[in-house]
Amino acid sequence: MEQTPAQQPDPPITRVWPKLAQYLSVVDALAAAQASKAWHHAVTDASPWAPRRIDGAKAAVAACEAAAAAARATANVPHKYRRSRLMDLEDRPAYRNFVSGEVGALSLARILGACSLDGKFVDLGSGTGRPLVYAATLGSFAEVVGLELLDGYVRSSRETLAQLDGCKWRIHQQDFVSEEGAAVWRDADVVFAASTVFDEAQMARLAARAAALKRGARVVTLDVALPSPHFAVEWLIKCPDCSWGAARAFVQRRV
Repeated sequence: MEQTPAQQPDPPITRVWPKLAQYLSVVDALAAAQASKAWHHAVTDASPWAPRRIDGAKAAVAACEAAAAAARATANVPHKYRRSRLMDLEDRPAYRNFVSGEVGALSLARILGACSLDGKFVDLGSGTGRPLVYAATLGSFAEVVGLELLDGYVRSSRETLAQLDGCKWRIHQQDFVSEEGAAVWRDADVVFAASTVFDEAQMARLAARAAALKRGARVVTLDVALPSPHFAVEWLIKCPDCSWGAARAFVQRRV
């Protein structure tokens, strides 16, 4: 009796469409990476401080700025403390890297809650110095350091931080991605950069300098992560009170 050959199963869909197989393998790899402890990418809006403590940080900034303004008024030289001359930045292709904005106390509290609170805190592009006051008030940092190029911000932030008690501080008028500027923050424990409008070239320069940080140091950037294999994203934090609106903070650990 003649036997009918067994019917072969239809070829898997991934054999019919090889590109789909490649896509599925990438999806599986991403899913495995996100499930791994090496890529902990959690979204949070938590803060370890009560609202009263955060309000205290805001009050500290207001008190420091008021004292600095009073000192300027007494000296009768308010014109020296205007925002800044723009150092001919309008003519630079990378003018967007110098656009300024303020990050609020609640956002800084959430960010600091995901970082270590001692050692050295550095703000890259420190502007008015407010994040430095927040860090000194909420954390237990031995030192807070700012790097800022615009001369008006440098002068006014130094006046503000001079009113701060109990924490060592410094403001450097340097480009934070230059060789000299990067040397200032190479030993930092927590580095913050309000990078929302940084262009790709600036982010690449920042990532290259950040690679010199010690293992375990944290770098916090806004709205875009460091393009570097030397850092792992630990937290994605909602920042609702930035002067330009809401932002996302990437807390990245040097691995």
